[in-house]
Amino acid sequence: MAENTVLSVQELDLEPSPFGSLFLSPYEVDFGTEEKEDRLISVKGLKIRLGDRPLAKNLRQLYQLKHESLPEDIVVYDAYDIWLLFHSIGAMRREGNAEVQILGYEANFENEDDLYTIDLLPQSKFCKKFGAAFNTDVDLGVEGKAQVPEELKEILDTIDLAGGDVKLSLSTGLKLIGRLSFSVITPAIQAIGIGASQCEWCFHAEEKPLLGDQIMIQAVLVRPKTKVVKFKIRGYALIKTGWISFPAMYRTKWLDVECPLS
Repeated sequence: MAENTVLSVQELDLEPSPFGSLFLSPYEVDFGTEEKEDRLISVKGLKIRLGDRPLAKNLRQLYQLKHESLPEDIVVYDAYDIWLLFHSIGAMRREGNAEVQILGYEANFENEDDLYTIDLLPQSKFCKKFGAAFNTDVDLGVEGKAQVPEELKEILDTIDLAGGDVKLSLSTGLKLIGRLSFSVITPAIQAIGIGASQCEWCFHAEEKPLLGDQIMIQAVLVRPKTKVVKFKIRGYALIKTGWISFPAMYRTKWLDVECPLS
């Protein structure tokens, strides 16, 4: 006579897959980083670095370099100062064949009542190709808005604004500061944050790898006599580490920074 077989059920703790949950898109998973520094992402010979020393330029002072006084109808200066804040993020591949498919930068301002974003650069609509490189060229108005360049009647001195290749060619136009020019790593750019206390840029790879430094410029209204602007920044990157691997999202930690207004 055959013995009776007893069926038993036991609950087991499964080890997680080395690829994470297969039910989640790799675009939605934060895979961490090999780097311990908060402002860095390091993956398979690829390094993403946040610029942790933002710079600011006063638009009124730039205008007055070539103008005696502000136009009388520019009333915004009565209640606010207008500043250009310079942000940066960079990517470098030291070895291997890892690729950055998307590179992003976020800034979140603490004192949202004291700051208002009126424009963001770069944007895709202002990008042009020069040889193998891409450039942003805009005419910068006295109220902080960027516009498609027109023929300048007179170009005066050209000054460096934030190091690298960020240059401003001053103009004598009544409501024009000058021609702002700097390079971009790709023409495929998303930028959001106008009218808000948070802003974000997202760069998508197209013809060239997303490598090198990228400057981002934020024109903001700030209450007069403000001495410093405090905010948090974070970078992220969608990285493909090999020929047969899926792309994965990596993020830095939020980093507290201060930008002196002086």
